[in-house]
Amino acid sequence: MSIIVVLLGSEGSYFGDLLKCNDLLLKCQETETIMGKFNGMANELNQNCSQEIGSKWSNVTRCELEATKCLCKNICK
Repeated sequence: MSIIVVLLGSEGSYFGDLLKCNDLLLKCQETETIMGKFNGMANELNQNCSQEIGSKWSNVTRCELEATKCLCKNICK
């Protein structure tokens, strides 16, 4: 019984973090017209990954990087 409670607690936190990070992504995307889709970090990552992976690589935006950082910070702990 306690295993189920632990799993449910983990899922609740996971989905809460997922929603929080998705909200961060959406709010960030609202600023793209002013701040642009890419910054130095995103450009460098995209350039390096494009060289390593090739044409299969899809560029990521600064907002997608921020959302990824949020997920790692909150879920990968």
